[in-house]
Amino acid sequence: MLNTQNIILIVLAAEGLLLLILTLFGKMTRKLFLMSAFITLAACAVNIWLGRTEEKTAVEVQQKEYVYMAARLTEQEHYEQALTALEQVTDSENEEYGVVLLRALDYEMEQEYRTAIRLLKDSKEEDALALSAAAKEEKPAGEELRGSIVSATLDSLAYSKDEQEELDARMKLRYLARYMSDTEKAEAQEKNDDDYASMRTAVEDARFEDAYELAKKRAETGSIRDAYLVSEMYLQNYDRHVQDRGDAEYVLLNENFNNSLISLNREAVKLADAKKPADGSDADEETVADMEKKYSMAMADYSIASEEIDVEEAKRVLRYLDSVQPEDIENDIAAQFYRAQLLYICGDTAAAEEALDHIFRKEEIDRQQWLGNDCRMLSDACLDILAGAGRGGFDRIFSHLTAAYGQGILSRNDQNFSAFCEDYLTRLYKGLMIQKVDTSAFPEISVELSVTEGDLKLNADVLQLTDTDEEIREFDIWEEEVSRLSVCYVLDISGSMEGDYIADSKRAIRESVSGMEEGTEMGLVLFDNEAYVTCPMTMSKYSVITAVESAQAAGGTNIAAGLEAGCEQLLHVSGKKVIILLSDGYDGGSVGDELMTRLVKNDIRVYTIGLEGCDEAYLRRIAEGCSGRFIKAADSRDLGSIYEDIQGYIEKVYHLRYKVSTEKDLDRWLLVSLKDSLVRARREYDTVQEEQDWTDTDDDWKKERQSSDYFRENGGEAER
Repeated sequence: MLNTQNIILIVLAAEGLLLLILTLFGKMTRKLFLMSAFITLAACAVNIWLGRTEEKTAVEVQQKEYVYMAARLTEQEHYEQALTALEQVTDSENEEYGVVLLRALDYEMEQEYRTAIRLLKDSKEEDALALSAAAKEEKPAGEELRGSIVSATLDSLAYSKDEQEELDARMKLRYLARYMSDTEKAEAQEKNDDDYASMRTAVEDARFEDAYELAKKRAETGSIRDAYLVSEMYLQNYDRHVQDRGDAEYVLLNENFNNSLISLNREAVKLADAKKPADGSDADEETVADMEKKYSMAMADYSIASEEIDVEEAKRVLRYLDSVQPEDIENDIAAQFYRAQLLYICGDTAAAEEALDHIFRKEEIDRQQWLGNDCRMLSDACLDILAGAGRGGFDRIFSHLTAAYGQGILSRNDQNFSAFCEDYLTRLYKGLMIQKVDTSAFPEISVELSVTEGDLKLNADVLQLTDTDEEIREFDIWEEEVSRLSVCYVLDISGSMEGDYIADSKRAIRESVSGMEEGTEMGLVLFDNEAYVTCPMTMSKYSVITAVESAQAAGGTNIAAGLEAGCEQLLHVSGKKVIILLSDGYDGGSVGDELMTRLVKNDIRVYTIGLEGCDEAYLRRIAEGCSGRFIKAADSRDLGSIYEDIQGYIEKVYHLRYKVSTEKDLDRWLLVSLKDSLVRARREYDTVQEEQDWTDTDDDWKKERQSSDYFRENGGEAER
């Protein structure tokens, strides 16, 4: 079929032939040559422009189809698949097709309310406001609202009935093949010729080589996204048998991997037989110990072989992508994020961070690019983690971001790379912490801000404030003067703390005590089933350090007992009073109204630290109710830096005061950042303070309240 580009190529060929004939017969003149050169250059420029326009149009058509599929999947209540489809839609199409609203709806139906609100914060449409209100109350959108959003999206696409039937068949094969019978698959296959749907069907049927060949065929057309898809299939060994043929280096690695796996399985069987002999006799301890040693050695060999083959595959993918990436790779968000993941697999963390720098070390992440909006949300979600809001939103956004490479066909959830990205972003932004936002005099806002790192001195010249997209140019700032500080350490010594947990906790407390300013009064409370005041309040650092050495893990977990004993220690001291509580346990929510009210009335702040196994929601609400914050320690070895951060929260405190416009919604957010730096802190808040219902039941603890300063502001018991 002849198109404009083909016609231009034919004309250029004819022109070249004519020039050759004129040259052979001596009829070529300088004027003819210049005219011909001009026509050739102009035609080439037009041809390139048409090619890019055609490619852009093809992408827009494809993304329009993704929006349709996402809307239909939402309509059928397949929200996870709908979000997967939406990951393929760049933000340049969002305004036209209302993708922001649809994406927020799907996140909300997945109970990711914070992410939904973040997406909707700039929207003023009626459905967006209704959806935001539902998200604020943390409840799924009603059927009527969901239907309205889906219908509006489908109507805007204006597909004919025949086109809809074809897209529905494609959608079923691509996203819902696991729910279809073989007959339904065959019927749907007849109505479409989509390679992506065929790939998905091949994956569902475990025909991995077929899926890989289809992806490779599409990638050869020059599509970067399909190149990513081929790379993912390669990394996940969808073409294992294809790789083996004629590839001596890979064959050797693969044989080593398979042999180590066979050896590991053999040693596992021997170990099982040694632990439970077939004749029913008692196991021989010496034989079991010998088998366990051999099994450990086989596991080590397997781990090394597995890592070697993973690294080799990642290196090959990097070489492949370098050959097909766009010239402006440094500004390509998807390319840099994927490159960072591959470099991390190769063990080159420094290069992986450099790749992430191209995305996140910018004043503003380009939301127009593929994965740009997701990276921006990932950045905000990390700021939420730093603010103590939990990591659920970060994990969900990261999962969808990495799944985008699979384009609805396959996904890979790399928890190690997720932790690496979180650590990278935390180090990038860390340094400031918004402790509290007081809106009791709204539109005047009062903020408590802490410096968590270094000897940084804050003033109006180094800070930049943004409140719900409104730049705050005028604000007052002053440093809090603390004449006296009293800190009570409350440490869980239940049986589950035995080992590294108790050892790392003791070391972290020793370092924290040593780092406190002279004149700080400190005490130590240990608790298991009950509480023990091991060191009453004292200014002697030696006494506290000596007391913490006596901690031994045993017994159960009674957080309320430890917290109450810490409260008793601080009742009769003056100045700023703080409890730092560490636990890895779950005590069923024993901290009730009376104790919380007592802590708040006596102006005692509580910071809680949770190790693996803790009740995160419970510890978070205790801290937020007492104007502190909860911090989850991913590893007990991180406790030293966590206690150091908390020291910054309580010793280096500043206060801000400013006024905002009253034209904004009730759901607001504050971003405080250092000028000429990426250090920043973000916190969401409400203009209306809500009462918090403290009860002892687990169900009541599940409902999170953004306004957690009720006790401090009211000094009384919440209504039940």
